[in-house]
Amino acid sequence: MRELTTNTPIPPNSMTELREGHQILLSPDAGGRLMQVQVANL
Repeated sequence: MRELTTNTPIPPNSMTELREGHQILLSPDAGGRLMQVQVANL
């Protein structure tokens, strides 16, 4: 996994802060999934 906002790798079994607009690439392979965080205040 890689945090695209700061272009830093996320090691396995580690924690990362989920912030508004935070983008995490789950797989570097072709067709890999990208996760984008959107915080909703209800």
